[in-house]
Amino acid sequence: MTDRLPGVEFLGWEKPAAEAVAERLLEIGRQEALALSRCAVVVPTKESGRRLRALLAERSDSKALLSPRVMLPGQLVEAGGDGVADEVAELAAWTAVLMDADAESFSRLFPVVPEAGREEWAVGLAARLMKVRRELADHECDCAAVREALQASFGGEDGLDMWVDDEAERWLDLEKLAERVDAMLRRWELQPPHEARAAMAGNACRREGVERLIVACVPELPFVLRRCLQELARACRVDIWVHAPAELAGWFDAFGVPLEGWNTRDAGVPDSMIHVAAEERGMAAGCLRVMSAMPEAELQDVALGACDDRFVAALCTQFGDAGWPVYRPEGRALSASGWGLLMESLDRALDGGGRCEPFEALLRSPLVARAFGVRSLYGVCRLLDEVRRTRFPANAEDLPVALEAMGREGAEADLAACLSAADYARKVGDWLARLGRDGSFAFAMLSLLDALSGAVLPHLPEYGMMEKLRRALETLRRLQTRRGVFAASRVALHVLMSWSRGVAAVERNREEFALDALGWMELAYSRERNVLVTGFHEGRVPDVEVEDAFLPDRLRRVLGWEDSRLRTARDAFLLASLLEPRRAVGCVHFFVARQDPERNPVQPSSLLLRCSDEELPARVRLLFETMEAVSRPRPFERGGWHLCAGQERMPDDGRNMEHISMLDAAASSRWADASRPFSPSLLARFLRCPLRFWLRELFGIDPDKDYPDRKRAMEFNEYGTLVHGVLEDFVAEFPALRGGLDERGMARRILEMLDRRFASSYGERPLAPLMIQKRLAARSLESFSARHLKDLQEGWENVGREAEFLWTMEQGVHLKIRIDRIDRHADGRIRIIDYKTGKAMPCEDKHLEALKEDASIRFHHLLPMLPLVARERKGREELCRWKELQLPLYALAVMESGRYGCTRQPETCYYNLPRQRGGVTVEAWVPDESLMDSVRQWTRETALMIREGRCLYSAEDLGLSPYDDEIMNALAPDSLRAMLDLPQPAFPNLAD
Repeated sequence: MTDRLPGVEFLGWEKPAAEAVAERLLEIGRQEALALSRCAVVVPTKESGRRLRALLAERSDSKALLSPRVMLPGQLVEAGGDGVADEVAELAAWTAVLMDADAESFSRLFPVVPEAGREEWAVGLAARLMKVRRELADHECDCAAVREALQASFGGEDGLDMWVDDEAERWLDLEKLAERVDAMLRRWELQPPHEARAAMAGNACRREGVERLIVACVPELPFVLRRCLQELARACRVDIWVHAPAELAGWFDAFGVPLEGWNTRDAGVPDSMIHVAAEERGMAAGCLRVMSAMPEAELQDVALGACDDRFVAALCTQFGDAGWPVYRPEGRALSASGWGLLMESLDRALDGGGRCEPFEALLRSPLVARAFGVRSLYGVCRLLDEVRRTRFPANAEDLPVALEAMGREGAEADLAACLSAADYARKVGDWLARLGRDGSFAFAMLSLLDALSGAVLPHLPEYGMMEKLRRALETLRRLQTRRGVFAASRVALHVLMSWSRGVAAVERNREEFALDALGWMELAYSRERNVLVTGFHEGRVPDVEVEDAFLPDRLRRVLGWEDSRLRTARDAFLLASLLEPRRAVGCVHFFVARQDPERNPVQPSSLLLRCSDEELPARVRLLFETMEAVSRPRPFERGGWHLCAGQERMPDDGRNMEHISMLDAAASSRWADASRPFSPSLLARFLRCPLRFWLRELFGIDPDKDYPDRKRAMEFNEYGTLVHGVLEDFVAEFPALRGGLDERGMARRILEMLDRRFASSYGERPLAPLMIQKRLAARSLESFSARHLKDLQEGWENVGREAEFLWTMEQGVHLKIRIDRIDRHADGRIRIIDYKTGKAMPCEDKHLEALKEDASIRFHHLLPMLPLVARERKGREELCRWKELQLPLYALAVMESGRYGCTRQPETCYYNLPRQRGGVTVEAWVPDESLMDSVRQWTRETALMIREGRCLYSAEDLGLSPYDDEIMNALAPDSLRAMLDLPQPAFPNLAD
């Protein structure tokens, strides 16, 4: 076992690990075209694998790269497949054995067994014992071997005899329990997973004909994986790649895993890179301050590390508020989603003895309401509040009767609503009774999933979790058909709840996010030059867990397993792997807090104290400086918003859209006055997400922004305003070709105009980030001056700048038009120009968004008055919706008003002035007649909806891209409509 595997290679620290691995793989691919396709690369985490694949595709010289198979260490010994117990089945078996165990027979293992709450105790202990059993399997060890090691190492030592005897008895009890669990799984016709793993080690590589296996920078390998690698080395080439220089070879074992020597190494983190805050908001603000001080070009090369999961939610909110939406690659835990809340409600209802309060809480669940076809959960909750205040129903079965009685005593409209709520309560009561019957829990839950299959929208986290939940419930269903102790519904529910704590579903539409919140193990595979490591706290880094009662460090060392010292050595190495490649190019900042979001104290990582003796006093003062205690934020302070929901009122004109009076009974549209004009930007905001449009208009939920006295950097819109102002001044001075114009003189003049406007806004001594932004603007403006001279020489003349006029179309819709620039050619052509300082994009893509099939059905079903546009793209037809109406609408307004002598459809184009390298580009577009007719209809219908105060559909309801709205996404992470208690839209059956 101590022989070094062949092919140990040290990649050095010249580049980050991901780049070093990718370049080495591409080098192998260049030597032999098919070599990579016969390789398997083992990486530490799923996210590091995704990043490696992306880097290979980006750096490859070939368009059709034959990539290697990228896999996780656990896949080498995967034990899945038919006939093997999955996690739910194994947990169920342990729970069933513990529920049936005689406490006196296992007094050493669990001396106290609770009389009440035995289900929770059994499931909780089952999860712990499963973890111990799996760790034993990882080291190809069993309980008997542990007993022997205890006797051999500690037997006969003074004062330890009694402890050794007690421990040996505990492990003997655990061995008996494990044998019962294996026997139960076999009775269920399932193979115990630890047996399957031993039999299937290495099968994944053999099955796919792998000729070369590369373990790429994996800092920890359990015993079973090491043995698997040794066995595979007999059949194929096995290489170990280590992200470190070759002169440090003695600091690693034969499998490239760091040794304890790393615990003596100075971390080399300077004080200037350490930032200490009182709590999570200060930590996030510190990250944003560091980013604001970076040059614009470096902001595209930033990685965000999230080492402490307690702080991730707050970081996502703070970064989202600042315009940097954060993606969580590890996903969202099922137990923390709407499903988790539903399971907690079910547990209270099953344990409630028929009382009304827990049953009422179940009725308020959005998932239950959707499954039972409730159109307005808000209305149901309002009636439940009222019946509780006036009728005091004691039992769940009294609630429907009380609702009906309350309805008969009220108005006719109230009677219908109360009868509907009573019917809903009875249906849920019948379903709960079925769920509570022995052996029926999984069947009842699966029926709920079936009812929700068309009601949960694909973008919601609950949708991604449904398939995992269905597989777990199918396992429970198969087990519950066997009757016995596991048939009890509360036991099955607690097994499901325990399983859900380790299950997560990733968010979709990753491209919509600006940053990834990478865990500590993922940071080693980050390619970015600038890294912000947040939550660098003791207990997270180093990853030293609370000592396990079954496998304490003392026993681990006896068994030769990884203990806390080796885990600390691993993290010390990962810190060096993160820092060293970035010392010359880039930087790594570390952020720590003094309190977690629950206001419990936290300590900075001990790795930050690994510095020279001379630096240590100052480092201690920096990390442990006294700070004023911060109180926990109150819920209404977290989003800076206020919402007053009033009596709901449905539209009465036959349109399938809610009125804004459902949000506030007194609400009315500002555009109800037919003389009030619309603007293209206002229409675009509505089309992006009607519901969020009304929330902003009616309740003003945008919090005021506070800026420091001395500004550090321009916001995106400020940069655009500065450049637009200079362009307006410049074109006004040079509207037409005249003698004496030359490229150098015009470039000099436009820069003088920039200097004047910049100084008037930011003073004579601005901070460095502002000067960098000014340089970026100067580069774009110089390029523009040359382009403008070329336009003048080609016969164009400027006839309008910031041209503003009012245009009235059919049905009295008034539009306020403001166009950046209008040019006229010597031959009579008119050209409409809009300046863009953001990301360059073709005009058609800026205005039209392609919808997938299910999204197009949803959109057409909900908004049939806005017909989708068909276009051909890459040889296939796609249906699109208008997300912007700007340029075609400008063209319509100029053409139909006859301004500037326009008698035919004008040309439209974007002048793109990017902030990055590259000159001005021109994106021209002349929409055909059908597109112009579509623009006219969309403009008219959208304006009428706003005027009438209708349409409360969110972007998610319409199947559009998730709305990048930091405030609403933080307040309503599950469903915006559910938060506002709006009824769920009815959708057609997409399967048909």
